[in-house]
Amino acid sequence: MPIGGAIGGSNFQHGTHGALSSLTDFTTHMVSVDFASDGEKIPADVWALGFHIYENGFKNITLNAVYKCNDTIEGQLWAIHLADDAVDWQLGPNGITTGKMKFTGTAEISKISAPVTVNQILQVTAEFSMTTALTQTTFS
Repeated sequence: MPIGGAIGGSNFQHGTHGALSSLTDFTTHMVSVDFASDGEKIPADVWALGFHIYENGFKNITLNAVYKCNDTIEGQLWAIHLADDAVDWQLGPNGITTGKMKFTGTAEISKISAPVTVNQILQVTAEFSMTTALTQTTFS
């Protein structure tokens, strides 16, 4: 889910190994951020209705972040992942304008990869899985 359009219109910050709750701006290193939420549907059938009904269950939030790779970025991401760090993060419109919507939470890197492809810039992909509830607020 893009916030404010493509990544050029977005701002992505998160903690680092050793500074888990201190937000570092990674926007200039971002290729893309895919912010997704899905929820399970729990059957809530009752005989009298004669058809299936469902209620909402737990939600799953993931952030799939693709960074332009360099030694510093890749080192920071691997350090977070290998230490099982839960880092604070923030995603919102670029410029962090007062009154604009932002999402925040705390997450661990559950998957990291750095495939090497011919004729493309080196990229590292990190999948963040939530360890807290998602918060939707506005910049103040």
